[in-house]
Amino acid sequence: MCVRSYYQQEKSPSAFEFLLLYWLDAIHIQLILNFECVQLCGKEVTMVSVRFFSLIVAYIAIGGFAADATQIVCSNTDQRCVPIRHCSPVNVRVRNNEHKTDVTFLNKLRSMICRSEDLQDNRTYICCPRSNIECHLNGKPGACVQRERCPKLMSTTEEMLMRSSEKNLCYVHKKKKYFCCTDGDCTSNKKLCDQEGPTASTTSAFPDCRSSGAAGSLVPRMLCSDYPAGSRRPVRNTDNDRVCCAPPSPDRLISHRKARKLDQTLCGTTALVDKIQHGENAKYMEFPWMAKLVYKLKPKTCSGTLIHPRYVLTAEHCIKSDIEKVLLGVHDSRYMSKEVQEIKIMSPFKNKLYDVGLLRLAKSATVDGDFVQTICLPIFSRLRMYLPPKLIISGWGNTEKNRASHVLLKADTMVLRQNDKDCNKDHTICAGGVNHSNHCPGDSGGPYQALSTFGEHHGRRVVQYGIISEGPAYCSDPDRPSKGLLVGYVLDWILDHMDI
Repeated sequence: MCVRSYYQQEKSPSAFEFLLLYWLDAIHIQLILNFECVQLCGKEVTMVSVRFFSLIVAYIAIGGFAADATQIVCSNTDQRCVPIRHCSPVNVRVRNNEHKTDVTFLNKLRSMICRSEDLQDNRTYICCPRSNIECHLNGKPGACVQRERCPKLMSTTEEMLMRSSEKNLCYVHKKKKYFCCTDGDCTSNKKLCDQEGPTASTTSAFPDCRSSGAAGSLVPRMLCSDYPAGSRRPVRNTDNDRVCCAPPSPDRLISHRKARKLDQTLCGTTALVDKIQHGENAKYMEFPWMAKLVYKLKPKTCSGTLIHPRYVLTAEHCIKSDIEKVLLGVHDSRYMSKEVQEIKIMSPFKNKLYDVGLLRLAKSATVDGDFVQTICLPIFSRLRMYLPPKLIISGWGNTEKNRASHVLLKADTMVLRQNDKDCNKDHTICAGGVNHSNHCPGDSGGPYQALSTFGEHHGRRVVQYGIISEGPAYCSDPDRPSKGLLVGYVLDWILDHMDI
């Protein structure tokens, strides 16, 4: 609650009135800050009507209340209404008592005051840019994020956190609660856990259908969770074994017991958000899950993706006898910066039916959020039966000039319908083709990926839907589509071979 200064009215104040109102404003702000300090120290002190004291004095001295200047919502969309202690630059200045000596800062502080959505909260709130919002919990720095986006809070219910709301709750925005998260990935880069990126596509490349009156997609039986696991066992070269599958609830995980463990890890987030024909350079660390495979003998170019700190997913044909290690955090292969992690391979796993392989690393990668991050797998039933109509491919493969690219490339590619003789296998992704972006030699093992809604509470994440496999012989003049393997089709095999 703020009193509009007397000198904002039409009547010019006398020198006495000006000093009196300035003194009242100072008392008002100081009482608010004292109240904030009491809460910061965690003392249970009841301060009845503290925030109205200066208004009462003003009413007696001047003869009435002026208009309420408190903002109901912050006018800037990049700001949030938070307690003063969570707005770092302002909190520092307040602790240094600058509001007592700097009139400009005092007036600015008054103009920043807003009304919290949590009406039971008596703390003083101000509009603060999201980049300046910080918190501390049990002596550790944290980031203010939704509970579901903080790996350390996923196993804790909102009810449990609200039992100590003064300690755990940062603020409420659009009826969603933001709690203090001390997870290392979230604190090192706040955007990882609280990003607001582009809209995720919900249109599927699989044909629409209706089953018992419900809308669904015509998908390979292996991808539909409505069918028992025994009836979804993959068979080599299965053709047209497709069923009409209605999408389950967004939070339903696949039945594999290891899916829940992966769900508790942070994946598919980025601080930014064979050759790739018509490709362009990826932004620096745009795909922090990309792994470059290294061989002992003759140079080969293959990629993979980090799906867990200990595992890299790739194509089976990329796992040669001389494969030695992986490089993580690489953007330009000519420059090995200090952020690059070089890790030896302990155990390779090769699928006997499909072009998929898994590399167990000798040690866990350091997932820092900026340079090295894991990509999400379609571990939710709704994602397993979904295929975006447009996918992103990335790799260090050849360019149109048939030269290997030193810099990581990316391109958008359109998914083709599985309706011709070259693209009718249930486990296959067909994409690109004539006049579209294609992958070519050197991109093998890399991802077909897209931004998708990951579960019900995790927001938008990058999910790997396919593994790059084979493509046309000449990428600059493709005569047929590129092909890849559906990750959802071999997801059980992947999880079976992960010791997590």
